Amino acid sequence: MASTQKKSNGSASAPTAEDLGAQLETLKADIASITQSLGDMAKAQGNDLSAAAKERVADAKAKGSEHIADLNAQAEHLGAQAGEFVHRKPAVALGMAAGLGFLFGLMSQRR
Repeated sequence: MASTQKKSNGSASAPTAEDLGAQLETLKADIASITQSLGDMAKAQGNDLSAAAKERVADAKAKGSEHIADLNAQAEHLGAQAGEFVHRKPAVALGMAAGLGFLFGLMSQRR
């Protein structure tokens, strides 16, 4: 704020141009300091958010890899069961394949 100087008789005088210039320079320096502080805070928050996002992505990748491994194991197990069923009951497997083929043929004609 603009300070007022008292004259020797006790009345207040208007600030001089030099006083206003000095106060403006102080204000500019303060604004520059605040701007720098805000920039530093934004960078720090950005770095924190980036690190948290990278951690979440790494966790999601790990969980995704685990799920893929589980699904691959289940697919292999089901494939082995299907192969075993075909070896034990080839006529039933052939009949099922023919029936499914017939149904798919009917469904594709109705389009």
